[in-house]
This record gives sequence, C-alpha cells and structure tokens, in this order.
Amino acid sequence: MFLFADQLEYDEPMQEKVQRMAQFLLLFYVVAWLRAPVAEDAPANDLNLYRSLVRYRQLDQPVANAALAVMRRHLWYLQPSVVVFSLFSSRVTEEEKEAICVNLLANSCSAAPDQTPSVALDESTSLSELVTTSSWLMFDLMGVDHEWMTKPPGEWEGHEAYILCKEFVKTVKVVNDTAERGIALLKTFAQHVKGQDQFQWLLQAVECGEAQACSATHDKGSPGYPVTGFDEKRC
Repeated sequence: MFLFADQLEYDEPMQEKVQRMAQFLLLFYVVAWLRAPVAEDAPANDLNLYRSLVRYRQLDQPVANAALAVMRRHLWYLQPSVVVFSLFSSRVTEEEKEAICVNLLANSCSAAPDQTPSVALDESTSLSELVTTSSWLMFDLMGVDHEWMTKPPGEWEGHEAYILCKEFVKTVKVVNDTAERGIALLKTFAQHVKGQDQFQWLLQAVECGEAQACSATHDKGSPGYPVTGFDEKRC
C-alpha cells in the first residue's frame, strides 16, 4: 500500500498513516509472527519485542504505546513459571542462561505459578530478573533433578534431566492455530446442521479432526513445531 500510495491517490495524512503501519509491520510484526511457534524461544522473543517497543517510543510514541498496551495483556511467556523455557533456547546466550540458573538455585522453594512477571518491564529487563520461586513449577511437576544447572551450559546436553526438559518444552504449543481452525470449521458447517443433536455431532467431528491433525503433525514434523510452518499465529 505504501509503495503504491501515489497511484492509489492517497492524501498526505493517509500516506503518513500507511507509512507508519508499514514501518511497524516491517520492524516488529512480521518478525514476531514468523518466530512465534517455537516454544523455547517464546520468553526471549517476547522480552526482546517489549524492549524494542519501549525504544520505538523515540520514533513513534503513539504506535509504540498502543502496541505496548496490547503486549501487557499477553505476557504469559514472561511469567516466572514459563520464563525458564528460555534455558533451552538457542537464541539466549550462555551468560544469560547461567544468570537464570543462579537465580533459580537462589530461590529453591517451589510455589504456585505467578500470573504476572515479577518485575516491572523496561528496556533493560533481563530474563534472569523474571525468575522467582514459581520458576521451579515445570521441574517439580516433571520430577527431574537440577544438577545440570550447576554446570556450564555447554555441558547440559550430557545430562538426561536437561534433555527430558528440553524435549518437553519443544512439544509445548504456544500458538492458537488449532483453536482458530476449529472455530473456522464450526462456522463453515454450523449453517448446515439442524437441531442441537446434529450440532453436538458437529462438535465431536471437529474435535476428532483436530486430534487427527495434531497426531499427524507429531508423526511427520519435529515435536511441537507445525508441519505447515508459517500458517500459525501467537495467542
């Protein structure tokens, strides 16, 4: 739209709006959308996006503030109980992983999962600062030891507990594509059913179809990553 603004005969105010939209899509939205399906990268991706939007205020404060307002309602992967997914991410430095482990071991008592990040986010916030006692939740539920956390990250692959946790994180779904497909199917066929009994059969058919699609994904693709690649969006 921006490239063809002259041909489309947009006036100057409209061209400015289209330009601002194009900048935001190019700098933030497209990158976030393409990286969204990878569970182990979700905490780092979200924190990097948040920090980038804070800095973007210097260029376009209204757009940055609007995007940040939306992000603050979707901070699931920056919760202390989930931020430890970043220990298994190739996008996180070894230094940051070591800092996360230091904070984990300093907060050795498990607790109920938190609903919000433990600190106020800004452009200098690090993943390790988001760690609390609630960050032990996954490890406690899986019943694995944490001896590997005392070792350098380069040695973690030699520990069975680390490998088990890594494989689990890779299977976690962090996108809502399955739910959206189910809703789309219901909308498509709902007009063709008559009565509550047929509608209930439709719900079961959609549920069965989604279960089969999920099974096919795990059979044909890598654990937790969609076969179709880029047709999924973050919740």
